[in-house]
Amino acid sequence: MIIESLYVYPIKGLRGAPLASAQLTPQGLRHDRRFMLWSLAPDGSLKAKIQVVSHPEVALFAQVIVGEGGQSVGDDARGDGKSAAEPPSVVVRYLTPEVPLVPHHPSHDAPLRAPLEPDTAALESVEMTMYGSGATVYRMGEPYDEWFSSCLGYPAALLYIGDGRRPQLGFRPATRLPKQSPLRRLISYVSGLIMYVLFLIGLATRPEDDWIVFTDLAPFLVTSTASLSDISSRIPDGPVGMHRFRPNIVVGPGPGSNDDGPSPWAEDFWSQLTISPPPSLRGDTAAAGSTLQMTGNCCRCVSVNVDYATGRPSTGTRGDVLKKMMRDRRVDRGQKWSAVFGRYASLLSSGGAISLGDEVSVRTTSERDVWDWPSWNSKPKEE
Repeated sequence: MIIESLYVYPIKGLRGAPLASAQLTPQGLRHDRRFMLWSLAPDGSLKAKIQVVSHPEVALFAQVIVGEGGQSVGDDARGDGKSAAEPPSVVVRYLTPEVPLVPHHPSHDAPLRAPLEPDTAALESVEMTMYGSGATVYRMGEPYDEWFSSCLGYPAALLYIGDGRRPQLGFRPATRLPKQSPLRRLISYVSGLIMYVLFLIGLATRPEDDWIVFTDLAPFLVTSTASLSDISSRIPDGPVGMHRFRPNIVVGPGPGSNDDGPSPWAEDFWSQLTISPPPSLRGDTAAAGSTLQMTGNCCRCVSVNVDYATGRPSTGTRGDVLKKMMRDRRVDRGQKWSAVFGRYASLLSSGGAISLGDEVSVRTTSERDVWDWPSWNSKPKEE
């Protein structure tokens, strides 16, 4: 199978920007979910995170990355015509629906451009928490807050993660690695003991704990076109778009391929994936590829029922996506009342760039993962 689609969401909750290639980092695709929106209380403080499940109107914002090796253009967004030689930025455009949600404002007709790596020296720092995992982040301030507030019709603030680090409280890759042989366990124990001694005497640094940015629970979300086709077959009003599930990496057989690709829901049992360039691009040296460790199931909520053309819940059977999934997709013992679509993942080795058409191989399989994000009486409301 191959990578059929790549999506990045510079501002969390907005429409994804499709890419031809992307850079893998331990915290996800480069530029993914480094920004997010919060609503504001009357005193101007942060009130609540803005996401599709609670604020479906954010589905009306399209975003593209410009100034980084050219322009990445989605099928429903345009850049603002500025030079791609400038520092990388995200350009956001509000797409007014046929039936408007708010009175017209000039901001609805003018795109917003924000630097992807702003200087935080002059920005106000604030504390925020999502799903029990918090960080010190930065308010972008004006003109960004004013633009989003004007488009949304209520006070909102744009936040930037900057050097903030949210602890990854669950779905950690180390807890999902295949079981080792007794010899490998002994070697790992001795290596760990040596590193601990070196740390105590100042000759080594302590390994970093796993951390994430504004992604919900893990750095990557992987989905399959075969599983999407299975869901679409249950909806009489037509196929369901992958955009509703907000993945980063979409795998499938590829157009014109002799490979049938994965069967629906095969991803439930994937443990590790290897991503490599196609043979025609590898040259004489075999590429090791990048390895993703699958770490958990993505449990879904009513956000999958949102109509991205209207910024409202879908009508007809298109609004029954979650209901149809609930019949047979409650497959996570740790979240038995939640339907699963897609797998969370972390970067296990290598990194570098991945591109559309890259080969994806299932390196290892395992039993279904069990939800382990702590201190939850119910699943998080994903964007």
